[in-house]
Amino acid sequence: MSAYREAPIGGIWLAIYTDQTWEIGNSSREITANGTYEIKSDTLILTAAQGTSIIGEIDQTSFIIQSESLIEINNSGILSLEIILNNMKETAPLDTAESL
Repeated sequence: MSAYREAPIGGIWLAIYTDQTWEIGNSSREITANGTYEIKSDTLILTAAQGTSIIGEIDQTSFIIQSESLIEINNSGILSLEIILNNMKETAPLDTAESL
């Protein structure tokens, strides 16, 4: 899954992968952080790799997964992202990484 939001000083890009890892940055070429994730029901939980942070000093955040967007539950500053690529299988349980 890939999601993006334009921001005044560049965009915010997020990708989550089937191996339960994620990357975030200004674009797919400017990665600023990475880590692992888990999906519980309709919630995506990101945890930064040890010694890193998602934004500022935030090392964990979560999003509600909607059909066309990710809405941040905690306020790290990301707020929301528009899903631009989604390979999630609707028939698979949401709490398995294989569905991404």
